[in-house]
Amino acid sequence: MADAVQTVPPLPAAARPAAGAAGPATPGGGRRRGFVTRTQATEPPVDAVVHGRLPEWLRGGSLLLNGPAIWDLPGKSYAHWFDGLALLHRVHFTDAGVRYASRFLDTEDARLSRQRGRPELGGYDTPVAGGLLSRLVHVFNPRRTDNGCVVLSQCDGQWLALTESDRVTRFDPAPWPRRASCAGPTS
Repeated sequence: MADAVQTVPPLPAAARPAAGAAGPATPGGGRRRGFVTRTQATEPPVDAVVHGRLPEWLRGGSLLLNGPAIWDLPGKSYAHWFDGLALLHRVHFTDAGVRYASRFLDTEDARLSRQRGRPELGGYDTPVAGGLLSRLVHVFNPRRTDNGCVVLSQCDGQWLALTESDRVTRFDPAPWPRRASCAGPTS
């Protein structure tokens, strides 16, 4: 599991901003992030190192998480931490130990953004791609993201990945499939 997480090295003292000052400029938002763009999923699952003993009640279960993983694309970057393309994480606990796996959430937004090399459907703080005309059209015909990188929920036996839009992405964590299905607006 050691290579499953990347960290940003600390800034040299000379490059640290003064108290109250804005952080150093970084690609894709101008703010220093706690994570860097991650381009590889962890498939197949890998063994995690366990120090100590797992409680009995934890064995046989899984912890599912989601979060942003890709902020920087070749043509442009996402402007907010909640907007990065989603990565699903699964930590599975067994009597034999702990296994970790991750995969990118397959959504319309992720496919379009990767194909075009820029954030395509916008998000929490990332504007919709295009110029002024495209943004005016967006006011009357909004293009909302389905990039479920903020929270996971289970509803009526189905797992959902959600973000700050009315679109949700269904996924099945049991076989850990590569493709997910996208649901339309939930009204």
